[in-house]
Amino acid sequence: MAGSIGSGIGNLGGAGEYKRNTPGAKKEADSNPQVGNDGFVRSGGALPSQEQLFEARIESQPAAEKPSEPTAQAAPPAAPPPAAAEPAAAAPPPEKPAAEPPRQANPEADYRKLLASAGRKYELGRFNEAIADYKRALAVKPTAAAHTGLARALYDANRTDEAVREVKVALDEDPRYAPAWLMLGELNQAQGKKAAAKAAYEKFLALSPKGEQARAVREILSKLR
Repeated sequence: MAGSIGSGIGNLGGAGEYKRNTPGAKKEADSNPQVGNDGFVRSGGALPSQEQLFEARIESQPAAEKPSEPTAQAAPPAAPPPAAAEPAAAAPPPEKPAAEPPRQANPEADYRKLLASAGRKYELGRFNEAIADYKRALAVKPTAAAHTGLARALYDANRTDEAVREVKVALDEDPRYAPAWLMLGELNQAQGKKAAAKAAYEKFLALSPKGEQARAVREILSKLR
């Protein structure tokens, strides 16, 4: 290259001569800057050192572009919190069993059931229990048969006066109920009332001449004369 760094070293004469940096000369040199063959402006006639030339070249070069740092990517939006679990549906209450339809009242059936129960207990000698069932039967349906059965149970339970009252109620209920007349005859006979007993037996035979007790009643009448 023309005007190399080495060619400028030393005190050259002529137009390219560098002058010593004296106080008076510095001002003159600054007002008349000269450009050397190497492209540098010579001010004050002082030749730049090799280090200065190297630094000047470095500074004249464009700065290397630094690789741009990757832009930090924005964090993805946070996932929404999970929805609260819906409470489990309450189990339906257990169905109540269908209520049984009310039993239709059947007084006649109840009466017959109680009357039969009282008769069985009487035959077993359980007179007090028989009395209780006869009274229950009468509460359902008052009849001459129930009153007569109650009178017989009372008599065998040694409650004669109560028995007499019951048999008379039976006859008021149904004067043609033969067993009630038979019971009345027995009660009168037990109390020593022969005439009253005879009249009751005869009434029984008039109503039931061929009944199961007819023969026994005739024998009793034959003894009462």
